[in-house]
Amino acid sequence: MDINNKFSPDLSKLNHVYNNIEEVKKISSTPLIGFCGGPLTTFLFMFRGNENDKSFKSALKFFYSNQKESLKIIEQITEISIEYVKKQIDSGIDCFQLFETYCGIIPSEMYKKIILPFSKKILNASKEKNTPSIFFPKNFNDGLKYIDSSVCDFVSIDWNLSLDYARSIVDDEVGIQGNMDPRVFYSSRKEIDKYLKTLINFGENNQDWIFNLGHGFIPDIDYKKVIHVVDWIKETDWNR
Repeated sequence: MDINNKFSPDLSKLNHVYNNIEEVKKISSTPLIGFCGGPLTTFLFMFRGNENDKSFKSALKFFYSNQKESLKIIEQITEISIEYVKKQIDSGIDCFQLFETYCGIIPSEMYKKIILPFSKKILNASKEKNTPSIFFPKNFNDGLKYIDSSVCDFVSIDWNLSLDYARSIVDDEVGIQGNMDPRVFYSSRKEIDKYLKTLINFGENNQDWIFNLGHGFIPDIDYKKVIHVVDWIKETDWNR
C-alpha cells in the first residue's frame, strides 16, 4: 500500500453483506443491528503481521514509529467504513454499532485526541441517516467521560467497569449498554440468577439502559444458559 496515494479497494466484495441484510429483512421483522470494526482496531489487524499475534506488537511499533503515516491510513479506513455503514443502512439495518475492541491498547487520552475524531465520523454517518448508533470502546475506562451525544446514542460498557460508575461519567444524554461478563455463563444457573438480580435496581433507575454482554460470546459456553438469561430478562419486572 502506498500511503501517499488514496487506495481504492473493490467495495463490490461487500455486496454479499448488503444482500444478506436485505434477505433477512424480507423474512423477519426483528430489528437488525449492523456493525463495523473501529478505525484503530481495523488498523491493528491490518498491520499485526502474524495472525497469531494477539499483542499487536508489530502493528503498535509501526503506529508509534510512523504516527503521521498511520493516521493517514486510519483516515482512509474511516472513509471506507463510512461508505460501508451507509450501504448497510440503505440495505435495511435498524441500528449501527461500531466495535473498537482494542480501544484500550493505547492510553485513553491518546485515543481521545487522535482516534476518537475518526470513530465519531463513522458513527455520525449513521446519525446523518437517522439510524441509532452504539459505540463500543472496549477498555476505554475513564475515557468514557469524553462520550457525549455528538458521538453516539448509546455507549457499550465492558465488564471492567461497573454500570453505576459508567453511568456517572458518561454524558446524561447518552444511553448505556452492557456489561455482563460472558464468563459468568460458566457458572451454575443459581449463580447466574444471583448475578442477574443485582441488575434490577440499576434497570429500574435507568430507563436508557440496554442489557447486554460486556463483550462477545465465548464459543464453548452452554447455549441453554444463554436462552435462560434471555428469558429471565424478558420475564423480569423492571418497573419501567
